[in-house]
Amino acid sequence: MDEIRGLAWDDKPEEYMVRLQRRLKPLNIGLEVEEDHGRFLDRFDSEVFDFALLDLFDDSGSLPSEKGTKLAQHITDAMRDKPWYPTFVITGYLERLNSDHFDKLPAGALLRYKADPVFIARLIQEDLRRRGVLVSRRKYSSFGRRQILLPMRWKIGCLDHNEEFRSIRSSPLIRQQSC
Repeated sequence: MDEIRGLAWDDKPEEYMVRLQRRLKPLNIGLEVEEDHGRFLDRFDSEVFDFALLDLFDDSGSLPSEKGTKLAQHITDAMRDKPWYPTFVITGYLERLNSDHFDKLPAGALLRYKADPVFIARLIQEDLRRRGVLVSRRKYSSFGRRQILLPMRWKIGCLDHNEEFRSIRSSPLIRQQSC
């Protein structure tokens, strides 16, 4: 099971997103891809995802449109209380970009060219790690009776029935598991 879940939209997912999805899987990053922008919006609004990945341009119709920009605006509005929310925007058409596109994207959005999926997968992994979204939820301390399960960036501790672990004992962020 993947530790991190992302939702992606691309008008032609078989050309790029499916390959990127395969490259993210070994990194424990799940990516669910939607081809229909309406379905993407419905899922984004009703489910919980750790990040969003968008194609900037829609070439499925007779005229190219900027559905990715509109989806990014929706994400910005929906995540107004989380300005750090990771949004990745990719495009295969750098020649179409102008300054208006940058103004319409969320402030924290990362805009990239559809480069090699291995490179983009690593870039996504590093950005999620930098933002504190990608943490190992499986790292334990294993030398006591009860383990305290914390993300990697937090201190790991373990409580024994006869000992006290004062530094993190009273923290509300601690989840305890039996050893």
